Amino acid sequence: MRIDLEQDRFDLMGELNTPFLIFETVKIRAGYADYIHQELEGAEIGTTFKNEGYEGRIELLEKEFGNFRGASGVQFKHRDFEAIGDEAFTPPNITTQFGVFTVREYETGNWHVQLAGRYEYTDIKANSVNLSRSFGGYSVSAGLGVEPKENLFFGINLLRTERPPAPEELFSDGPHLATNAFEIGDPDLGMEIARGVDVSLHGEFGRVSATVNGFYTDYKDFIALIPNGAEQDGLPVFEFIARDAVFKGFEVEVDADLFSLGAFDVTARAQVDYVRANFKNGGGDVPRIPPLRSILGMEATSSHLDLRGEVEIASRQNKIAAIELPTDGYTLVNLAATWRPGGEDSGLSVQLRADNVTNEEARLHTSFLKDVAPLPGRNIKLTLRAIF
Repeated sequence: MRIDLEQDRFDLMGELNTPFLIFETVKIRAGYADYIHQELEGAEIGTTFKNEGYEGRIELLEKEFGNFRGASGVQFKHRDFEAIGDEAFTPPNITTQFGVFTVREYETGNWHVQLAGRYEYTDIKANSVNLSRSFGGYSVSAGLGVEPKENLFFGINLLRTERPPAPEELFSDGPHLATNAFEIGDPDLGMEIARGVDVSLHGEFGRVSATVNGFYTDYKDFIALIPNGAEQDGLPVFEFIARDAVFKGFEVEVDADLFSLGAFDVTARAQVDYVRANFKNGGGDVPRIPPLRSILGMEATSSHLDLRGEVEIASRQNKIAAIELPTDGYTLVNLAATWRPGGEDSGLSVQLRADNVTNEEARLHTSFLKDVAPLPGRNIKLTLRAIF
């Protein structure tokens, strides 16, 4: 099977720094994209996917008044999606979104306070099956940060967000080969509501800096894709359902400036992240959740040459839903060298990168196709970049 793909995209970004009333800066961003791809089975066209859309955003940054500052804006998005062919699992649909938002900040001494709010209206129509849904969602957050002493920061953020279901979650009814499943949507799905807390601690200690983040999110009507045990067109049937769930986890990052060796500055970085997700009321584990993962890397940089090596270690994932198989852990070794003939200020660079140097068999637990399609084996890439 091959894909014949064509895309046209135009983006516009602008900024006006002329003070007007209470506003100091106006930022504008707009984009348009026209995308089409055809899945070719030999010389025959299997399924055609078309996606045309445009979006725009205007952000107004306000003048500072004492210790207060803020920004407000509007955002608009329109998407026209169509799939034609035997494997079109979602009917043609049009999605229109309009949002307004504001952010307020206040600083005094070592304290920082931030409040934010957003309202978003979403309209989704699938005229070919005479289905239409509209949603109005509110999202709010409040954050508090403090620097108890120099080079040490602690922050906490509370949030409540509402997400409307996507068209695929509402209207799907057909084979989706990308997930190897026959997917069925639920046109009666409602808003997915998340309430959570994030905490962050950052410290700098001489040549070493460390950041620890933790989160806990309680979902009402979390939308998940779950098999129902049936089979259709030779594929297992998966349904989009809404269940209450809890997500929690953490990430840790440590950076260190180690030493200088000739023209090179040598640094190291270590990262660890973990997520645990369960359905409430004894519903078991949420499917396709990544396992504990860590990345250990070292880099030597100079004005003309950068050298980097990293090791990515993923643990075995055996905290799985009833429909899943465990996924073995893996270790990937990646190497890269970047040469800049004209130095740091040059726009010309050449990079030689080798990923999965040991040719490890690695499978992502987050993938629907992990049991049949592993990650790429050893691969080497040479990149020439020129900026004028």
